[in-house]
Amino acid sequence: MAIDRQFLRNANLFPSVKIALEKFLNKYDVIQESAQYRQGAAVAKTVTTTLTVAEIIPPTGGLLTANPGGAAAASYTLPLGSAIETALVAVNPDLAVGDTFDFAIVNISTNAAEIVTVVTNTGLTLVGDLTVAPLIAGDQSSGTFAVRRTAAGTYSVYRK
Repeated sequence: MAIDRQFLRNANLFPSVKIALEKFLNKYDVIQESAQYRQGAAVAKTVTTTLTVAEIIPPTGGLLTANPGGAAAASYTLPLGSAIETALVAVNPDLAVGDTFDFAIVNISTNAAEIVTVVTNTGLTLVGDLTVAPLIAGDQSSGTFAVRRTAAGTYSVYRK
């Protein structure tokens, strides 16, 4: 939970005091954000689909389970970069280059053929291994992806 900083803008304080308070509050926010966060319920996905913004952006989205079924692989196409931009600006008008959010896919299938591949869309650049293997001994059956704003409506998606 971030602390309202409106008082810093209006307070009659020395500039050095304002800077020190802002640094302290920034550290406080990092501690609070790393300690706990709110997460919506996992969204269950099966066959090839296009993911929605609401499904990948926390706190309501950001956690997906995959179970492709039918002994076939599935592709999960990410939303348009412009759609991600619209959703993020709606909750954060000060959205800046470098602002990032994470989402995760957990493949719960136990069939070796049921691999999930994350697929790009307009305004996105994908970096790293974009496949999420099924839940089989020795395989990485989950993937966390960082979505980082690089410009207005443009994002890089990194496999963590």
